[in-house]
Amino acid sequence: MRYEIVEILRRANEIEDNEKRANFLKLYMKYPLEMTLAAFHNKDVKFETFRAPKFKVGKPFDMGMADSTIELQLKKLYLLRKDHEDIPFEKKEEIFIRMLELLSKEEQDLLLAIVRKENPYKKITRPFIKKYFPHILTYNIKRP
Repeated sequence: MRYEIVEILRRANEIEDNEKRANFLKLYMKYPLEMTLAAFHNKDVKFETFRAPKFKVGKPFDMGMADSTIELQLKKLYLLRKDHEDIPFEKKEEIFIRMLELLSKEEQDLLLAIVRKENPYKKITRPFIKKYFPHILTYNIKRP
């Protein structure tokens, strides 16, 4: 069965045992999930600080049914990095708002958390990542 990133992270966060959680995540450890975890846990990845971007809130429960998916939008995440100086801040904010407006409510919440580096998944911590997925701590979010 194929799960969306939000579902994978939510389900993994519900698993009590670290080994079982790691094994579950390994089933889905591909580009979008690696990028999401790196955004939360790689200290070298820093995003622009968008105060309170004005965007249309997505509909609840339409994951996978929105105009886009977070997996597709994550491919543009590198554009929002602070060290991506080719793009002015205002343009980055415009890109970010466009990305958000294409997503469902749950995916919007995840993208906002990623850019703010506010990991909502309390059992998928930096020590957990360091032990089971150390490559994530050096994973570079760049153009795919």
